[in-house]
Amino acid sequence: MKTNTRESTTKHNLSEKLTPRERAFMTKLLACNNQKTAYLFVSPGVVDSTAKSQGSKMVKRIKSKVDWARLLEEYGFDDFTLLYGLKGMLNARITKFWRDKKIATVVDNATRMRAIELLANLRGKLKLHLELSDEPGRKMYFVLSPDVWPDKDDKDSAL
Repeated sequence: MKTNTRESTTKHNLSEKLTPRERAFMTKLLACNNQKTAYLFVSPGVVDSTAKSQGSKMVKRIKSKVDWARLLEEYGFDDFTLLYGLKGMLNARITKFWRDKKIATVVDNATRMRAIELLANLRGKLKLHLELSDEPGRKMYFVLSPDVWPDKDDKDSAL
């Protein structure tokens, strides 16, 4: 019995568009999350100082050939995988050391905040605002927008 669905054809076409070297680079890149290491894996004779820029160029070349989101799905990074990883980040904790001795395990607020920001961005609820003030420099902050804004007159919906 031969099954030929449109989805399997699409995935097969994505793999055909990449060279074997680019496929090996993508596999290593997704395993180690480092462009320099992935490029050194596929090109061992390259100097370390140029490997990062060459890896970046290879990512750009791959993105120009295929749809990046579909390629990530082919390598196992779909929306559910990302959400599962973000769920772990929402419960992040960090261990504090002093003089090589563990003193406490505390909440990692920076990681939790980044997870909330990424989740809001994925759900389309992230709005970036740029505030220019009289002080030198710029201040950037983001606002999460809920699906439904509470009415000012409705006391039950107030936070």
